[in-house]
Amino acid sequence: MISMEENSGGNQGAFGGEEVGPLTSTSQNPPPTNLQVSGVSHILETNVMGTVNSGGRNRSKIFIWLILAFILLLIMALAAYFLGSGQTPKLPIPNISKTQDGSGPTPSDQNVVPTSTPQVVEGIEGWLEYKKGGQFSFKYPPEAETKEYDDGSFAVTQWGPTQKEGTEFYDGVSMSFRAFDPEGKTLKETADVRYLELKDVFETTQPVVTSVAQVSGYTFRVRGFVDADYYYVVINPTLYLEVINATKDPTDAGFTETAGKILMTLVLNP
Repeated sequence: MISMEENSGGNQGAFGGEEVGPLTSTSQNPPPTNLQVSGVSHILETNVMGTVNSGGRNRSKIFIWLILAFILLLIMALAAYFLGSGQTPKLPIPNISKTQDGSGPTPSDQNVVPTSTPQVVEGIEGWLEYKKGGQFSFKYPPEAETKEYDDGSFAVTQWGPTQKEGTEFYDGVSMSFRAFDPEGKTLKETADVRYLELKDVFETTQPVVTSVAQVSGYTFRVRGFVDADYYYVVINPTLYLEVINATKDPTDAGFTETAGKILMTLVLNP
């Protein structure tokens, strides 16, 4: 029978460490060793070395330390490379600032006050005009109903022949115009935030560049319980305009054309 002293002596020979006395209890802490890897925490070293309590597990311990040493050397080599090349590694971050075609207003466009002039639109004789404090204006048919809501949006509605009261809207003109503070967001960020909110509920296309009131803006389409086109354009550096066109024309009564004409009469900073 081999005594505990002899067995611990075998462990000493494997690591070249100090002489270790016999183990008297499993609760005793293992003896310190001289095998160290620069940069590895003492906590990790104690946990790994503490699992070695017999000569039969020395190979597993050495294999673990070799892996740790290799990882450490790899990290040091990468750090030396980036420091020497003057580069720093960058983590990928989500980017929602690109449109499908890669074009669109640049961030500098947000600091420019856009101007637009009224377009010549046929068939709007006798239409009424809505104008809000130097922000925007547009024309709409006199038979349409209008309403201004607490959030500042102005809605234009005209029911079609099949529309019934007390149900969802499915026939007629339905448009809303709302000026709002973007709270420091660019126009593209504003459109993307709204797109992501609606995308969780409805089938929604990605924002793309369009022209609104003869000024570059963004638009996307929502389909589902609500079918609508959303438009976003800059009024001034601290004010954006959202236009929602939810017009439906199941009987080809000309409501789609009417909504298009309303949008064509939109003027920014009149």
